[in-house]
Amino acid sequence: MPSRGTTRSKAIRGNAYIQTGAHAAALALAQLHRSEAPRLTYRLRGCPGKPSRRCGDRITINDTAIMSSARDAFITGISWRLTQNGFTQDIEAIDAAQIAPYTAAEYFVLGVNKLGASGAGTARIWY
Repeated sequence: MPSRGTTRSKAIRGNAYIQTGAHAAALALAQLHRSEAPRLTYRLRGCPGKPSRRCGDRITINDTAIMSSARDAFITGISWRLTQNGFTQDIEAIDAAQIAPYTAAEYFVLGVNKLGASGAGTARIWY
């Protein structure tokens, strides 16, 4: 991947949960992976209202007029309106394939999958 040409730093100080240099380096690498490339985002307006929607929920966006296939996304923001026409929501979301490129069933779940290098019941770990 091409370099940006400039370096950036973000100080994280006074965090009792970061206890070693190796831990800090792992967190820095995770932050780098998340912010290295621009993320595809969506702004959906006038969606039918659903009170159970929450930030972090995984949704599927499917609009055949502008998209060739459905895309999964994670909700990052919700605003809503109640008018005489009903309850609608405006949703902001980030493309799921860029954050978690595998299906949910392929990721490690505590109490379901086993830890190990190979074999039945193992799964990918996501950070």
